[in-house]
Amino acid sequence: MKILVIHVFIILSIVLPQHMVSQNLPNYDLENWESDGSFDNPISWSTSNYSAWSIINFNTVIQENTDAYSGSSCAKLVTVSRYADGDYAKIAGLITLGHFDVNIATRKAVVTGGVPCSVKPGLLSGYYKYSTPGIDSCIMSIYFTKFNSQLNRTDTIGSGIFTSGTTTEWTHFEAPVSYSSTENPDTMNIIILSSDTSLFVEGSTLYIDKLAIDIATTINQESIKDKKFSIYPNPATDLLFLDIFQTNNSSYCYSIINSSGVRMKQSTSNSDNEIIDLSAFASGIYFFEIHIDNYRYIESFVIN
Repeated sequence: MKILVIHVFIILSIVLPQHMVSQNLPNYDLENWESDGSFDNPISWSTSNYSAWSIINFNTVIQENTDAYSGSSCAKLVTVSRYADGDYAKIAGLITLGHFDVNIATRKAVVTGGVPCSVKPGLLSGYYKYSTPGIDSCIMSIYFTKFNSQLNRTDTIGSGIFTSGTTTEWTHFEAPVSYSSTENPDTMNIIILSSDTSLFVEGSTLYIDKLAIDIATTINQESIKDKKFSIYPNPATDLLFLDIFQTNNSSYCYSIINSSGVRMKQSTSNSDNEIIDLSAFASGIYFFEIHIDNYRYIESFVIN
């Protein structure tokens, strides 16, 4: 069986005051839709709805009017398959701020482009429900790129990815962004999929609503002086040490989030020093998130 392969540009710290902004995303609540003659699509978003010569139709993104998280509608993304040219082709339900193009002959689809962006958000968030008849997962991702004029290429300088299996109730998600460059981006793209592109389980269904990005300013050298905490060592093994730079003993909340956006640990304390047990955590990249004095900070670290 042949499948359509979605190619996206993926390259994988952050210390940010909290400032969630939905309105900076076009049609963030997926309330506004328009017809292209064959399908209804959310305004400002490109989708994987596709018609080949008006014979083979892939209706993968649908306006859902009866089960939105908020407002009157949300997007329903479904992985579908169709018999084409002597074989089956599969397409995951997809919405993106960039451009979705498909070649039915080669069974390949490509996502490119995005929208202008010159800031560094800390995360992508929203609400979702997901079901699959097999082993599959949905993907919510955000990418930041910058054109490199010296090398005449586009470089990915930041990304955040959240994946999840089945969840039957509306659930909040967060995809923290990790940046690999001190430069600001020139383009942002969001790509949301109803299937892992290595699996493509027909019938996998994702409901998505009320998207938002955390607009904030990435830390600079002067603001490092005002940083309110320190975690070490990095990389860590079994223990992570947390030092709080304050004297008023006010309470704070911290979380450890894995690279898929899942909160693996959460705790509240008012101690200036904490020792966090990491012995149950697998090796990999994690994010330490802390809410303190009306600020929210995120810093990446590695567990060996």
